[in-house]
Amino acid sequence: MPDTAHRRPQPLRAALIYDFDGTLARGNLQERSFIPDIAGMKHADFWMEVKRLAKAEDADEILVYMHLMLDRARAAGHPVTRRQLQDSGRDPDFFDGLDHWFDRIDSFADDLGLQLDHYVISSGIYEMIEGCPLFARFRNVFASRFLYDKNGEAKWPSVAINYTTKTQFLFRINKGAHDITDNAKVNQVIEQRSRPVPFENMIFIGDGETDVPSFRMVKDQGGLSIAVFQPNAKGARSKATRYLKDGRVHCAVPANYAEGGRLDEIVKANIARLGALDPSGAAQGLGRGESGHGSGGAAPAKDRPPPFPNPEITMELSDALRTRRSVRAFRPDPVPRATVEALLAEAALAPSGTNVQPWKVHVVAGATRDRLVAEVLAHREANPADAAPEFPRSAKRKEPYVTRMRTLGKAMYGLIGIPKGDAAANWAQWGRNYKFFDAPVGLIFTIDKDLGPMSYLDVGLFMQSFMLAAADRGLSTCAQGAWNNYWTVTRRVLNVPDEDYIVCGLSLGYADESDPVNTLVAEREPVESFTTWHWG
Repeated sequence: MPDTAHRRPQPLRAALIYDFDGTLARGNLQERSFIPDIAGMKHADFWMEVKRLAKAEDADEILVYMHLMLDRARAAGHPVTRRQLQDSGRDPDFFDGLDHWFDRIDSFADDLGLQLDHYVISSGIYEMIEGCPLFARFRNVFASRFLYDKNGEAKWPSVAINYTTKTQFLFRINKGAHDITDNAKVNQVIEQRSRPVPFENMIFIGDGETDVPSFRMVKDQGGLSIAVFQPNAKGARSKATRYLKDGRVHCAVPANYAEGGRLDEIVKANIARLGALDPSGAAQGLGRGESGHGSGGAAPAKDRPPPFPNPEITMELSDALRTRRSVRAFRPDPVPRATVEALLAEAALAPSGTNVQPWKVHVVAGATRDRLVAEVLAHREANPADAAPEFPRSAKRKEPYVTRMRTLGKAMYGLIGIPKGDAAANWAQWGRNYKFFDAPVGLIFTIDKDLGPMSYLDVGLFMQSFMLAAADRGLSTCAQGAWNNYWTVTRRVLNVPDEDYIVCGLSLGYADESDPVNTLVAEREPVESFTTWHWG
């Protein structure tokens, strides 16, 4: 008989399963280059045609969009090949933190003696995902793909993965039936404790409607379901919140994979939960005889710690602090007045010395905003030297402040291609402040002239609260000291009383993620550089 007495048990296995488009990367891979360059269509027109055809023909939208990719590409004289599709997927716009995510999470699991595998289940195109830099990180990718003729030209869908068929691949991971041509194994009766990856050991991360059945299946079977959303994307937060409120996911958080972020914390906490189980799936501390299920597979639910966390809504304060940034290019999408009113009401909860609440706000949108922008810019061009602030501000800066300011300026102007010494381009870029960087809503903050310096701090607290509340709703902001200049025009256009100083402005709207300026990351000093401890 073979000696099994001293054989080490196989490590407990777990799976991190992702959707791709909107979960790991912004937007759809098809939109990066294929739809505009190969199919010769605008994104919106392509997807509108998909919906029209699916409705007219009572057809599956996934099959329709794959058909339309081939049909429009051929019509444009661009036969579709595997290499072409791979090339279209080589440059995804990955979410922050993914460059170190896999190494960090794998190392964390390995330290706990857990075998962790990564999978993708996507309605997107396999060949495009195959071309992306992260493809090798996944044990398997289950996605829609094409059949090819002898010349290597795509002719017909070979696999189409939609809402419900995604769940088939959860079972394939669960049973170890990765060969999609092997229908016998995926339908084979296998005892729960003998399945390679129990549902309880799955973490599913998705973002959209095609993920809903998978969200619910993993959640109902004892695993963890997480809805992620793109920070600052219109409607993304509310959609993720709806999944939470409908009971389809455990939590909804920003799609930020950086170390220390909320998603990082939640995934690690659940890996730690699984790491607290012995290889049989029982909680550590229960002997084999006490657990009542022997070796291998999953333990009864009563023996397993529950998934973490308890249901929670979207953005934690720490996420708002991490994801908030100064945005200097906005989309024209309108922001409802009711939303701005709600943000102001929340910002008004900010503390102030002796509760004086010194902040005053002028909100501009529509025709009034356009008039203010036009008149300030016209005055600026006619009177470029008339930029002195209304109230005294120190014009002298010393180190380390000068270096910090110049470092930021160099990084920003480098991103938008303005070389050092180009005074005209510099002047034009600075002038974008007075367009609110094309944001649909602008705010001008004022304060009574009789109030002292401490009240200006209170205005800063109010503005910070406003910006964090905006980030929580997927909106972007940029606080602008520039509006303290050309104050005579702002005072006249907005009828600001003479007894008030114009302190600064703020842009509010939805970030234009396609503009390079919004990739700017402002460096932050470490705690030790600004802290003097008097501890004990």
